[in-house]
Amino acid sequence: MEIKPARVLITAGFVVAFVAWLYPDGSAARCGDGKCDSGEYCDYYYDDRNMHCCTEQCEEALRNCDRSWKRCPFCDSFDCYSICGDGIQDPDEQCDDGPANSDTTPDACRTDCRPARCGDGQIDTGEECDEGSHNSDTVPDACRKNCTLPYCGDGVADPGLGEACDEGPNNSDDPNATCNLVCLIPGCGNGFLDPWEQCDDGGTDPEDDCTELCRYNVCGDLRLRQGAEFCEYLYPHDRGDCRYDCGMDPLKCGDGSLDPGEECDDGFDRNTDVSDAACRPDCTRRRCGDGVTDTGEDCDGQPGCAPDCRWIERR
Repeated sequence: MEIKPARVLITAGFVVAFVAWLYPDGSAARCGDGKCDSGEYCDYYYDDRNMHCCTEQCEEALRNCDRSWKRCPFCDSFDCYSICGDGIQDPDEQCDDGPANSDTTPDACRTDCRPARCGDGQIDTGEECDEGSHNSDTVPDACRKNCTLPYCGDGVADPGLGEACDEGPNNSDDPNATCNLVCLIPGCGNGFLDPWEQCDDGGTDPEDDCTELCRYNVCGDLRLRQGAEFCEYLYPHDRGDCRYDCGMDPLKCGDGSLDPGEECDDGFDRNTDVSDAACRPDCTRRRCGDGVTDTGEDCDGQPGCAPDCRWIERR
């Protein structure tokens, strides 16, 4: 059917145009005239409410509609077009809660009549985050495209999480790896105890409990431990004026220095009750009667042993 545009009148310099379209009989095209006009989804007669579909989508919906209604609810009494937000879920809409449609309320039907979803900019049920179009699987510290928070192992180094690297499934505690399991570059001083380290406090101060080599600071390693050592030396070389325990007590047996009242002092690790050791733990020299059988003695302190360290029955 041919539809003619309305005439345009020019009066006193003003242009007046009819917004309606006209049928050949002079009647104006309108919603409710039972005819499919341009852009209409459906139409019906005001008098009998019988609906006429204008699109294939409408025809499909009508086939699934209760014919006893005479008209399907998606063709509104005052509107022949599918409108998101009218509270009626039309075939081309996934949801429509009318005034309750919202782009800011979690889990609500959105104003485009689509359900809440990851990527709509609102944190809905089951989502850890949602930054909308800024969700990214490559940008550091961004919400990921599946609406989960960034984490060590996602393949993106996130400075906000303290990560220095992140190679995803290739993160490893292998000494040759370039990124470990906590997303730090392997090496002494990263604050993470790698398998080959004794300690790692994240610092490089050679005078604290953990050295810059990630080894325990002990007496004899030439690294002075503040508050615990008075001096240091390189074991087992000449210690000079430093005692074996690196301490300050001048009268301590086992410090490696011969003090008054001591017969010997070879240090805490050399003063021993082992046979033929030159110095005993009490800083006395080896002798018959010290309870240790040394070379040249038959016995020492055992039952049947004479004071001269010979067996009595063998005399």
